[in-house]
Amino acid sequence: MVPFLGRIVRPKTASALAKYLYLAEALADLRIELVIDVGANVGQFGQTLRAIGYRGRILSFEPLDDAFRALQALTASDAAWDAQQLALGDRAGSADLGVMRSRVFSSFHTPVSTQPLADFAEQNVIERRQAVAIRRLDTLVDELSLRPLLPRAMLKSDTQGHDRHVLEGMAYISEVALLQVEMTVLPLYESTPAMPEMIQYVDALGFAPILLSPVGRAQDGRAIEFDYLGVNARLLAASSARPERSTEGERASCSS
Repeated sequence: MVPFLGRIVRPKTASALAKYLYLAEALADLRIELVIDVGANVGQFGQTLRAIGYRGRILSFEPLDDAFRALQALTASDAAWDAQQLALGDRAGSADLGVMRSRVFSSFHTPVSTQPLADFAEQNVIERRQAVAIRRLDTLVDELSLRPLLPRAMLKSDTQGHDRHVLEGMAYISEVALLQVEMTVLPLYESTPAMPEMIQYVDALGFAPILLSPVGRAQDGRAIEFDYLGVNARLLAASSARPERSTEGERASCSS
């Protein structure tokens, strides 16, 4: 069976499929109504959400000029998808963003001198810098009156080594239902927390992992990063405390 599956499904394809199935299930089970998409780039994650059936509200943040223009064009035809040209962090202000040769690698952090893949050494190179505005997410939540939606919200952060700063700028993080962030195994940038540190950090925030999905592999097979998908542990506890309806129905039928 395994050799047969190996001929028709590659590991990378199977991993991506599992990731999207788990995400779709979590969005449905938690009745997510709002997805906050930090580091949206040109809208890839929002497009994935729509492809797996999510029809709720999306609020995307992307600071890079050319990426934001493409994101705006994409969201123009989707009434439930809004975008703002902002970077998010742990404090308000402005900073220079390193615009990499491959725009998806753009980051506030300096690329490490030895990249885990040869292709990255050519792509993850600073071509120029762009001054960008930075806001705390919690202030935007207040301004947009989003706090009542947080128990039915997902926060996704993909900011190339800056995710912890994004979470530290969200005072209401413990109210969010679902969280997706990148976790580093082989560093692409300087001064970024390693995966064990980030696992401990999100655990302390009250999240329990649903899935860890590898993102890219080095030549020796090691994963470069993982996408962490976690659920608010309080929601899991509340769910397990509720009696199963089917069980109640079976008891009623037995007593009759």
